[in-house]
Amino acid sequence: MLSWSLLLEDFHKPISWQKVGLDLFTEVYCQMARQLLSSNTNWLVHRGDIEFCSEVEVLSCAQHRNVVMLLGFCIEDRRRLLVYEYICNGSLDSHLYGCHREPLEWSARQKIAVGAARGLRYLHEECRVGCIVHRDLRPNNILITHDFEPLVGDFGLARWQPDGETVDLNQPRGQQCLTEWARPLLEEYAIDELIDPQLGNHYSEQEVYCMLHAASLCIRRDPHSRPRMSQVLRILEGDMLVDTNYMATPGYDVGNRSGRVYIEQQQQPQPQPQPTQQ
Repeated sequence: MLSWSLLLEDFHKPISWQKVGLDLFTEVYCQMARQLLSSNTNWLVHRGDIEFCSEVEVLSCAQHRNVVMLLGFCIEDRRRLLVYEYICNGSLDSHLYGCHREPLEWSARQKIAVGAARGLRYLHEECRVGCIVHRDLRPNNILITHDFEPLVGDFGLARWQPDGETVDLNQPRGQQCLTEWARPLLEEYAIDELIDPQLGNHYSEQEVYCMLHAASLCIRRDPHSRPRMSQVLRILEGDMLVDTNYMATPGYDVGNRSGRVYIEQQQQPQPQPQPTQQ
């Protein structure tokens, strides 16, 4: 835990902050001192108490190249600050929707999708403390490095998920339901309507097909028929295509909404008949 006075000392008084992000629970500032920008500048994030505690708890247990690294935190008076390693290329939404940026090339988008999937696979299936469910993954919560390596961030809504339970999706509220918009288009593989028009024809049809295939499986109405994140990653990498009919067979290991493997064999083995005594 860091003290406020230590933060003031480390960032060289007087502090000059620039607000660089804002979402439902977070105000993100970047220290603007020139000497820090040339080295390891940090993100400082102001949180509400519940989201603050959740993020500290989750990120203190999660260490992966595609998950943001928490360097420290401050709880002092009414101050609640999280200190992150600075990620120089901002968030994904600024690259997709920013007015003053060049359109993001397909190769970078593919790299970001695969890297984000690796981060989620770690959280769902490989984290040492069990399954962690993000619950609010969207472009402004994915940070991008100088070489377009993605890091999953903003764990204010994240929760540990007990085995066998599904996620309460009543939160976040008030957001556009992209799954309802995308589902009919994905069922028809309507690439022209799903692809970003800024790309034109500059994309890999094979990789687009893999993305559409993964997306169509992830938003299936029955949570038990959705793939695990390890399967999603393999699809995005072009290593496998999931047979959706096979996924529906009894006993097939699939993930629920948390991405973990919970489904047990629905067909119990029949007891073997005992030999009759002569």
